[in-house]
Amino acid sequence: MKENPKTIEDKLYLLTYRSDHKSHIQVDQEKFKADKRNPKPITYICPAKVYVEDPNTGECIINHENCVECGTCHVVSPEYVTWFYPEGGKGVQYKLG
Repeated sequence: MKENPKTIEDKLYLLTYRSDHKSHIQVDQEKFKADKRNPKPITYICPAKVYVEDPNTGECIINHENCVECGTCHVVSPEYVTWFYPEGGKGVQYKLG
């Protein structure tokens, strides 16, 4: 019997992603950098680790291909995250379910 996935990388392997010509996530970098909370909630609240703060520039690196389209980022940080569903047929597609 196969073991259940343990890491986020193992779980993300169960998804496929049809890329859109533009990202469905946008971050206002100036507002992101102005957020003095450390760590910034968006970098740890996302279940798929889409957002990473660049330690050199302080900008937000967006790994949009990891997005599971849950919308948590938009709820937690609406002041600097603009999130919307990708165009029809694009974005995350679940392999098992």
